[in-house]
Amino acid sequence: MMDELVNSRRLADMRLFAESAALSPMSRRAVDAAIGRVESQWAQRKQEQYANSLAMRNRQHAEVVEVAKATAQTAKEMLSKVTNGLMSPEEGRAWLRDVFSYHEQLTQQHAAIAEMEPSLAAFEAKSVDDFQDECFQRFPADREKAPTLAQAVDEYVSDAKRRAAVRAHPGGGDAIDASQLRHPDA
Repeated sequence: MMDELVNSRRLADMRLFAESAALSPMSRRAVDAAIGRVESQWAQRKQEQYANSLAMRNRQHAEVVEVAKATAQTAKEMLSKVTNGLMSPEEGRAWLRDVFSYHEQLTQQHAAIAEMEPSLAAFEAKSVDDFQDECFQRFPADREKAPTLAQAVDEYVSDAKRRAAVRAHPGGGDAIDASQLRHPDA
């Protein structure tokens, strides 16, 4: 069972391993940090998806409101034309019939936008684990790209070793020699 948890790509399984395995303090730090990194990546992805959905809802709402305002302005102009005899009453009624039909479409669009609120709220309240599970179900490629706990710990340990090496040798082997910056013909 522990091998399954170590090779799992699910956050819930990673946490279950961390809770149930007897680890040294150094291993516990590495496992907790690796899980924290994976969780942060999924939390950021969830936040980005929520922000994109919110932006889309706001954009659609703004478009509906803008069209409604423009239609109201046009209605005032049409009324003025009919009143001033620049348009026949029949043409005015035909135009109004079209506007009422269009108004019904805008009303339906606005209602659909309002219906997004509960699903957006539910999405925001969803845990990162549930979001990850849903992504894995909807997008199987996400499961394959996600790191296992073993891979996440290996990456964390590699990064920690790299940071330790930089602290031990600030100039390090990666330092640029000033002679490398001169042109050979200079």
